[in-house]
Amino acid sequence: TESAKLSEKLSIELAENESYELEKDVIIVTSRDVKDKDQANVAAGLMKKLQSKSFAENLADHEAVWKKRWDKSDVVIAGDDAAQQG
Repeated sequence: TESAKLSEKLSIELAENESYELEKDVIIVTSRDVKDKDQANVAAGLMKKLQSKSFAENLADHEAVWKKRWDKSDVVIAGDDAAQQG
């Protein structure tokens, strides 16, 4: 809904050959995981946790979680090396 949208506009003037780095952090919370009435507080807590770490630390955490998920759900295709991935 329109009331649930968040946005921010940023304008910056740069000198020639000057650069600016922008990092965008996104948290997604759904009713599948969190009750509707708790979503804003849960998202705020997750954002605080996310922003307390560096990009490299968050990336390492992300990769570790996905490795664990893939290790748990791996499918072995015996006799078809071409179809077996990872």
